[in-house]
Amino acid sequence: IVLLLFVTSCTQDTSVDSLFEGSVNERAAALKSEYINVLTSAENGWIGYYSPNGSSGAYTLLLNFNKDGSVSMKSDWKVGAKDNAITYRLDKTLKVELVFETYSILHDIFSENNNDNEGEFVFNMLEVTTTEISLESKTDNGYNGEEITNFKIKPATAADWDLGGVYNMVGNLASDPTKSVFRNIIVDGAAVASYSYDDTSRLATVSYVSDGQLKTVNVGVI
Repeated sequence: IVLLLFVTSCTQDTSVDSLFEGSVNERAAALKSEYINVLTSAENGWIGYYSPNGSSGAYTLLLNFNKDGSVSMKSDWKVGAKDNAITYRLDKTLKVELVFETYSILHDIFSENNNDNEGEFVFNMLEVTTTEISLESKTDNGYNGEEITNFKIKPATAADWDLGGVYNMVGNLASDPTKSVFRNIIVDGAAVASYSYDDTSRLATVSYVSDGQLKTVNVGVI
């Protein structure tokens, strides 16, 4: 009986059916191909508002992806900030990653404050549809207790690429050396608070009186 059981166990079918179709590399290649199709599907590219860390405001970022691996960028990060010869690629580690390879607006934001701006130019692609793409910072581990930076982009319109009006507003907010950098917030003809604005960090510093105490807060601006 023992011998019979031994022979039977040696002849059992031990093959395992795969839960997925195709190898890991084949599935990764198919997913990257699908994501590239979505990235390049938007007629006027994509628009999003990117904040490099939890303590700054956000910058408009416009992206137009091409299937040849190039991407055009435009932003209100700085007046006239525009990149036309940027290359990108999709990689796959734990998640599919969108990598901006050559120096761009995103690298410029990253390098601010001696590379201490917590900016990013490699993003995990979390959710990808033709109406919205959700990106997550690849290297951001949630500094100072902050959540990992998320960046969502949606299909842009042709008009979104004209940032002239934004540049004018930025100039008015930031003021210049001939004017006071402090402004008042007026409600019903009375000043209820004052603020100053730093365009590099996109932060407005607002001061007001509450219960007889002067309070100051930093408010992010898009």
